[in-house]
Amino acid sequence: LLAIPCAYALSRFRMPGAMLIFGMLLIMRMIPVIALAIPLFAVFAAMGILDTIWALILSHTAAKLPVAIWLLLGFIQDVPKEIEEAAQSDGAGTVRTLVQIVTPLIAPGIGASAVITFLFTWNDLLLALTLTSSKAAQTLPVGLTNFVSQFGIDWGAMSAAGVLMVIPTLVVVWFAQGLLVKGLTTGAVRG
Repeated sequence: LLAIPCAYALSRFRMPGAMLIFGMLLIMRMIPVIALAIPLFAVFAAMGILDTIWALILSHTAAKLPVAIWLLLGFIQDVPKEIEEAAQSDGAGTVRTLVQIVTPLIAPGIGASAVITFLFTWNDLLLALTLTSSKAAQTLPVGLTNFVSQFGIDWGAMSAAGVLMVIPTLVVVWFAQGLLVKGLTTGAVRG
């Protein structure tokens, strides 16, 4: 929801510093998450939201937003501007053009970026392990580490929990597979 208007604005409007924003998106994606873990811990502790679901939501949104914007930029740039101009000549404003014209045309890109960002977030261990300590805010990957103790590893329970952890991923990918295939092959068949 945040990446679509941002990618649209970056691809359609002339702004001073647009190349700087593109560069920052790439740089933000290149920064390893481990470099951000301790600063995020300090910031969220100062804000009083450490060990809450809000700390995880904010950190994952900030970490995955550059990927989603970068992916959607290409899809929006492939939409002919003439379609948007026709909508505007019929009286549609910028927001209406984005919501009713552009968004349905880039649905494969939205599906592909949603699946990719979901997989990155679902499988993240480092941020969740750093920012949570109570069982109420822990994610499933952090929960899997609870099967490791000083006396050994409960392989049976850990394997069963790992299989259960894969099920939501399979469900999301199954429901999005049509959009995912279209989104990932669109770039391969360009002329």
